[in-house]
Amino acid sequence: MGGQRPPKHPHPPTNCVSPMIMKTSDKTIDGVFYLGWVSSGFFSFAITFALSWVPLSLIEKVVGDTILVAGKTRITEDYMLAYAFIPLYGVILGIIQYLLLSLKLPRMGWWVLTTTLGWSLAFLDIGLRYNPLGTINVPNSIWYSMLAGIILGIIIGVAQWLILRANVPKAIWWIPTNMLGFAIAGLIFGDISGLYEALVAVTIPSLCTAIVLWPLLKKLPRDETYERPERFQPIP
Repeated sequence: MGGQRPPKHPHPPTNCVSPMIMKTSDKTIDGVFYLGWVSSGFFSFAITFALSWVPLSLIEKVVGDTILVAGKTRITEDYMLAYAFIPLYGVILGIIQYLLLSLKLPRMGWWVLTTTLGWSLAFLDIGLRYNPLGTINVPNSIWYSMLAGIILGIIIGVAQWLILRANVPKAIWWIPTNMLGFAIAGLIFGDISGLYEALVAVTIPSLCTAIVLWPLLKKLPRDETYERPERFQPIP
């Protein structure tokens, strides 16, 4: 009698998230990210293979069904396939990887451009292999394919590292990882002659970079904007 009524417990904040829900959500995002990253090369290759016939048909309308290169007549579709395929592959791969990186990192918009640029610089390798001017002879061997893979890994790795280093400490590991991935692809498959070999070959660098991304991203501090509460506050 006459005593004060005990205060009611305040309602928990509406933005409070259960740690179990938070953990499940993080695991879901991680699963989508790493599965998507490993398969990004595979899906980019398949999409590019389907779309590359669009620029090829436009080229054929301009130059015809055959093209004269270094005094030799070549089938336009066969000769120009790599030149139409590689830049388009870089664009599609860059878009897919950008969408995935957006789940983890801010300000990754330049990733599409740098990835496209890196793959477009592979024209140097393609130009040497197909010898368009008839002046440079490059041995067509498994060791050359491995060397070409290392060069390709350096070009793409450096291009992407320029963007990744702004958000990820120790991102320098991105360059040797790309070199390793493309070197393995070249060493295993040598001169790729089939669709299956090509699909597996583009998946190997994605797998290698996914492996190195895991420890690099795991050490990042959570962005305060997206930070979820790690535990409920005790009720007074």
